[in-house]
Amino acid sequence: MTFDPNRASGACASLALATALLAPFMFGAVGLGVWQSLAWLWILLGACAWAARRRSASVPFAGRLNPMPRSMVALHILFALQLIPLPSSVLRSVSPGSFAAHFVPPPAIPAWAPLTVSSTGTLQAWLFIAGLHGLAVAGFGGSLSTRAQRTKVLFLGMACVGGLLALEGLIQSRSSHPYWLYGVYRVPGIGDHEAGIFGPYYNRDHYSNLLAMAGSVAAGLLGLAARDGTLRSLSAFTRSAQFARNLALLMALILIIVANSASGSRGGLIALGVGLAVALAPALCPRPKLALASVGLLALALFATGVPAAFMRMADVDFEASRLLVWRDVLRLVEFFPFFGCGIGAFAPAYWPYQRVVRYEYWPHAHNEYLQWMIEGGFLGVLLTAYLVRLAWIAAPRAFRDIHARPALAGLAAALTHALVDSVFRIPANATWAFLLFVCLALAGNGSDGGERPPRPA
Repeated sequence: MTFDPNRASGACASLALATALLAPFMFGAVGLGVWQSLAWLWILLGACAWAARRRSASVPFAGRLNPMPRSMVALHILFALQLIPLPSSVLRSVSPGSFAAHFVPPPAIPAWAPLTVSSTGTLQAWLFIAGLHGLAVAGFGGSLSTRAQRTKVLFLGMACVGGLLALEGLIQSRSSHPYWLYGVYRVPGIGDHEAGIFGPYYNRDHYSNLLAMAGSVAAGLLGLAARDGTLRSLSAFTRSAQFARNLALLMALILIIVANSASGSRGGLIALGVGLAVALAPALCPRPKLALASVGLLALALFATGVPAAFMRMADVDFEASRLLVWRDVLRLVEFFPFFGCGIGAFAPAYWPYQRVVRYEYWPHAHNEYLQWMIEGGFLGVLLTAYLVRLAWIAAPRAFRDIHARPALAGLAAALTHALVDSVFRIPANATWAFLLFVCLALAGNGSDGGERPPRPA
C-alpha cells in the first residue's frame, strides 16, 4: 500500500479542526489534562501535515502556507528570552520585579533565575501557543482551493457548535440544577460563584464570549447570502438552493442571541452586537427593508421571553469598582517589569505581592487582555503588538475586499471587543477559536503573515 501524502495531510487537517471545534464542550477545555493533551496533539498533527506536504508535488508553491511566519518566530523568541536564567545582578538591572520575586529574601548562595516570575506558567503558555501554531499548520496547508473549502467548513462548524451550545445553555438554565455543568455535574467548592455557571462553562462571560464569536460568524455567512440576493424576499429565501443551510444558520443565530442575553454577560452581549454590526452592515445598509426586518427579528429574539438578564445587570453595574480600580493598580507593575514583562502566563503570581485594592479577592487575570499582555510581555511584547498592527493595517484593504473573509472579521471583532473587559483569551477553547479566525483573516486573498517566500532562482 503506497503512502498518499495528500490524504495524510487531509486527515491531519480534519482531525485538528474537529478537535478545535469540539473543545468548548469540554468545559471550555480549561482542565490541564484537556488543553495540554490538545496542544500536544495539534503539535503532532502540524508536524505530520508539514512533513506530508513536503513529499507532495501536487501543491503549487503559491498555495503553500509559510509554517514559520515572522510574528510567530518573534513570539517564540520572547518566550525563550523570558525563560533564560540570568545572574541576580543582571536581573536586578533589567527587571526589578523579577529580581524581587526570585531573590527576596536573598538566597544563601549566588543564584540565577529567569525573567518570568513563574517558569511553570510561562512554559504552559508556550506549550499552548505551540499547539495553536501546530493547529494552523495542520489545518490551513494544502492548495488554495482546499484551504478555502476548509475555511467554509470551519465557519459552518462554528455556527453549528454555537447553536448547540446555546440550546444546551437555555435547557440547563431551566433545569432542576441550572448551576451544574450540563445540569448533571456539580462543581466542587464553587461557593459564591455558583450563579456564574452557564452552559458547559464555569463562567457566563466565557460562555457568552464563545457565543458572540459563533453568532458573528453565523451572521457573516447570512450576510454573504444576503449579498447574493438569497434574502431579498421570502420567496427567494425559500426557493434558494441553500434554503436548508440558511434556515439552520438563522435558527442558530436566534438561539445564540437568546442564550447570550439570558446568560447575563454584559460584555458578551456588547461583543455580539459589535460582531453582528460588522457581519451584517455591508449587506443590510443598501437594503433598508431587510435591515428593518432584521432589527425587528433581533428585538423579538431578545425580548420575547422577558427582559434579558444582561440588561438587568447593566442597571446596577459599578464599572469603576469591578474594573477601573484594579486596572489602575495593575498599571503600577510596568515600573517593576519594564522591558521583558513578568512572563507570559505569570500575571497572577506577579500581581498579588503588589495588589493594593480589592485585597479580599485574588485576581488571576487583569480582565483586560491588552493590559495583561503589556504586563506579561513588557516593552518587547508591545513592540510585537505594534508589528502585528502594522501587518494588519497593510492587509486591511485586502481583507475587507474579500467578502468571504467577512465571517472571520466579524467573529474576531467580537472577540477583541470582549477582550477589553474580560480574560477571554485565557480560556483555551475560546482562544483557539479566536486564533483560527485570525488565521483565516490573515490568509484572506492568499495573504499570510510574513508572506510567502519566493522560489529560489535556478
